[in-house]
Amino acid sequence: MRMNKPITAAAIGALAMLILPGGGIAASAGPGPHVALVGRAVLPVETYAPGPVSGQFQTGVFNGITFPLPSQPVQGFSSIVDGRRPGEYLAMPDNGYGGKATSTDFLIRAYYIRPDFKTATAERARSRSATTSPSVTRTA
Repeated sequence: MRMNKPITAAAIGALAMLILPGGGIAASAGPGPHVALVGRAVLPVETYAPGPVSGQFQTGVFNGITFPLPSQPVQGFSSIVDGRRPGEYLAMPDNGYGGKATSTDFLIRAYYIRPDFKTATAERARSRSATTSPSVTRTA
């Protein structure tokens, strides 16, 4: 088997950068910045936004929650980016109930949220779905 010399030379050069002092990972090894979790905000599991019944194709009781749900669940967030002003974030919830067949009545949304990391509460969230009003209802 014949090896391509330019590829072999490039591979050796990359390996040398990692092994030799002053190159690649070896140069950046060492303690990194100190990172600590200093607060968090928790959204109750049974937090719903206005909208149609959801989870009609996921019937039964799962983790103590009975399906179908009375309206659209807010659930966990898959993506969070800075919002329109300091302290506000634009959050997109997870995408349904695990698959297309069980998630057809789950509306994809985005919410503006203002978490209070000191008291673990949140102000009213605003939905970015055309089919809902801008409020969130918590039950539990």
